[in-house]
Amino acid sequence: MPGPSTAPAGNGAGLPGAAAPSGIGAGTPGAAAAPESAAVPESPVASGNGAAGSARPSGPGGPAEPSGPGEHVESSRAAGGSGDRAGDPSRFAAEPADERTAARYAAIRYAVDTLEPLPRTRVYLDAGHPGWHTVRSIVPRLLAAGADRATGFFLNVSGYRSDDENAWYGRLVSSCLALAGHGHDPASCADRDWSRQEARAWLGARAEVLDPARMKHFVTDTSRNGQGPWRPPAGRHPDPQDWCNPPGRGLGARPTLRTDDPLHDAALWVKTPGESDGGCLRGGPGPKDPERGMVAPPAGEWFATQALELVRLARPGIIPEWVGMIGARGLFPPVELTPVDAALYLDARRDADRPGGAASPGGAPAPDGDRGSGGAEGAGDAEDRAEPKGRVTLKDRVEP
Repeated sequence: MPGPSTAPAGNGAGLPGAAAPSGIGAGTPGAAAAPESAAVPESPVASGNGAAGSARPSGPGGPAEPSGPGEHVESSRAAGGSGDRAGDPSRFAAEPADERTAARYAAIRYAVDTLEPLPRTRVYLDAGHPGWHTVRSIVPRLLAAGADRATGFFLNVSGYRSDDENAWYGRLVSSCLALAGHGHDPASCADRDWSRQEARAWLGARAEVLDPARMKHFVTDTSRNGQGPWRPPAGRHPDPQDWCNPPGRGLGARPTLRTDDPLHDAALWVKTPGESDGGCLRGGPGPKDPERGMVAPPAGEWFATQALELVRLARPGIIPEWVGMIGARGLFPPVELTPVDAALYLDARRDADRPGGAASPGGAPAPDGDRGSGGAEGAGDAEDRAEPKGRVTLKDRVEP
């Protein structure tokens, strides 16, 4: 894939792209396209209703995302059938009786056929994540949506599944797609519930048709998967909603095109880290999220508590070096801070200023260093520091 080795690391890269319309038929794949060396932008397909694996109910009381086998999974016969036409992708589109589902598939196939031929454009279809769809249920849907004419599929958008889970699931889905193109019935493909030893042996016996250069590739969303999925204690909540603002999660791998996997084209930050997943009532009466003990912001709005968790628990780490120096040296931060850095600074200062903290002997607040001997700003300093949109300046700082 030509272009720079690392895609821009941002909160959902807002780069040009296109998506098939969403909300036409639940449980069907969506399409997203982006320039070859850019991150896939968040779109209705990536995070709205109707995408095969990324849709998230966002409001209080919405149904929980299925997280285990058997939920929201069509049988291979219902989704794709079997028999003489096993290798014909069109057979998967012929059977859905629901007109909206058929329209959804038609719209996505149109998107694939329109976008894939464009210069420097690749199209990936939504394949959910390994905790949702089985390989045997998602492959017929991808074929019905035109995956045979697209570059590949995307995984884990807005999700928390680990890199290892996504890479293995991606390999299984890509292998099944390749085998279906050679007349193999997806209903008998190696699946996520197989042991890896068993699945590798099964794939090895079919290696002659599993050439990575000819197989479908995939991209993954690593914006919030640094700590993997949340495992809520059994019985704690009537409906755990493990996908909804789960506690203790972290940012994942930075966006990159270097994955060391011939099938894995890129790790991207598609979901904006710090955006709320919704009310997260977990089967309770509300309005508070019983796991966090607070009212979470509506879906899509900034959730500072979650944003700080993602930064603190990022894997690999992301906390700026100056944060760890504040307690020891009482350093003053840069003149302008992003909202996350400003919150980290204040949090570190509070820790340092507590009795026994490292700010100064006895836990007294440390001096503000280069602000002058009196520790006060000049009269015009705050006024001279214009605040760029979306940033926090020192005049907005709140002392502990």
